[in-house]
Amino acid sequence: MDVNEYMKQSLSLLERIAEGIETLNANGVHVTNFVLPEGTDLKAVGSVVHAQPAENAEADKKAAADKAAKEKADADAKAKADADEKAKQEAADKPAETKAKKVTADDARKALKAYAAIEGNDAAMELLTSLGAGSVSALAEQGDDKLAELVAKCGG
Repeated sequence: MDVNEYMKQSLSLLERIAEGIETLNANGVHVTNFVLPEGTDLKAVGSVVHAQPAENAEADKKAAADKAAKEKADADAKAKADADEKAKQEAADKPAETKAKKVTADDARKALKAYAAIEGNDAAMELLTSLGAGSVSALAEQGDDKLAELVAKCGG
């Protein structure tokens, strides 16, 4: 190979390197000019490339792995705490919902009248007697659960 051909190849390689550096810079990786001493390892930190001796690279890899494991454990603990807090909040909300849904004798009467309008008076009386009462007042004496059951069977 003569000198002119060698120079053309070198120039071609330098142009390819320059294009590669421009592409890296466009993607946020900034490359600086430096000469690496023998036995060094390149380590990308953020978007800047730094030269680092190979012996430190192993320690940094271990530290990074430890940091990642700690971050994962912290994230898992936070997720568990959030889930526990959400469960406590839901448990605290349930008694309020139960109280809000308390069925009164008037509610049961309205539901039974609506049922009778659709199904007929005989069907409404049959439903009431199936619950063990001859009237809504008698059913109310058996407890709120029976009233709620009547309203549910009446469809609302």
